[in-house]
Amino acid sequence: MLSQLGAAKAAWIPWPERGTRIADAVGMRAFILSGLLLLVSSIAACGGSSTEDGAGGANTGGSNTGGANTGGANTGGANTGGASTGGTAGGGGIAGAGGQLSCGPDAKICSDNSECVLTTQDCCLCGVPELSDFQAVNQKYTAECSCGGPICDCAVAPNPNLGATCQAGSCEGFDVRKSDPMSGCTKDEDCTLRMGVSCCEGCGSNDWDLVAVNNSGALQKAVCPSGPVGCPACAPIYPDNKKAACIQQHCAVVDK
Repeated sequence: MLSQLGAAKAAWIPWPERGTRIADAVGMRAFILSGLLLLVSSIAACGGSSTEDGAGGANTGGSNTGGANTGGANTGGANTGGASTGGTAGGGGIAGAGGQLSCGPDAKICSDNSECVLTTQDCCLCGVPELSDFQAVNQKYTAECSCGGPICDCAVAPNPNLGATCQAGSCEGFDVRKSDPMSGCTKDEDCTLRMGVSCCEGCGSNDWDLVAVNNSGALQKAVCPSGPVGCPACAPIYPDNKKAACIQQHCAVVDK
């Protein structure tokens, strides 16, 4: 009995010390539990990333984004890399740099006056057009540099004073009324009437095609080809009520 009491006394722990040991044990368990929770959270996060990677495998790098959609038929296929960009309508297609003509810088290249014409891509050019409404291009680019859509339903009046010439290998437009070489003057006798600004004058008599130029022949030099020209064997008939006069140092069409 005494031995048992001794053993019990030896095993007995004072209450303050026992509370401390219990607190330590509880703290250790809480620490271990928090560690386990942190580990589980990390595993869950990694697993989420793996799931996203998996989704990115099938979707991003697979048939959706990296497959049929982005890298396939849409972006890398028929649309961007296919028929649109590299196909019929794109840069490498029929209308692009590697296909038919386009209205770019090359459209202005010329070697003779007769090659140049005025064109406009404005489908709603109404009223009396001015030189700023046009661009001068080589005539073989006429279709590419002209309006490609429906034309606005509005009245358009001709401007017979506008034309195109080849200067230093480039097509340039001109307004005969503002050109010193073509219409510059000091007196009325320097001026004459003319039907249009083409190399060959039109036949007949009308007001809408009538222009005034000087007698220097500069207009003909600017618009006629370098070789022989066969103009119609007819003389223009100028309206009786019009004449050419020198107005502010430029020839102009005025009423008699």
